[in-house]
Amino acid sequence: MDRIYSETKNIFKELINSKGKFRELKLCVIACSISKVEGKKIDTVGDPNLARIICNSLWENKLENMELAVQCCEHLNRALIVERGLADQLNIEEVMVYPTDMAGGTFASIAYGYFKDPVLVESIAAKIRRSR
Repeated sequence: MDRIYSETKNIFKELINSKGKFRELKLCVIACSISKVEGKKIDTVGDPNLARIICNSLWENKLENMELAVQCCEHLNRALIVERGLADQLNIEEVMVYPTDMAGGTFASIAYGYFKDPVLVESIAAKIRRSR
């Protein structure tokens, strides 16, 4: 589990440090298949402890002003979990679903608990502005 935490942290830090290509990295969308991380067939229920380790790494290493959005699986039409404040700010309509390991995915169902005031939205858009 320590290796998974470290690998997640390193990959995430690499992404964050590549922000020089953009003005600011304010929104990061995360999609993760725990069963795939385990080397199993996709669409099988993964280990929730593994999902917690990955979430811990992401939330502990995100930038202070960075928003995370977590994508659910196809059983919830790939809805995204975001903070209610972000959804309100972007005027995005909330959808009435709740992720579970069998509908939404193990990662999304665990990540839901890492948000302070989570809501699910159908889609989200962010402008990418390249620095000069």
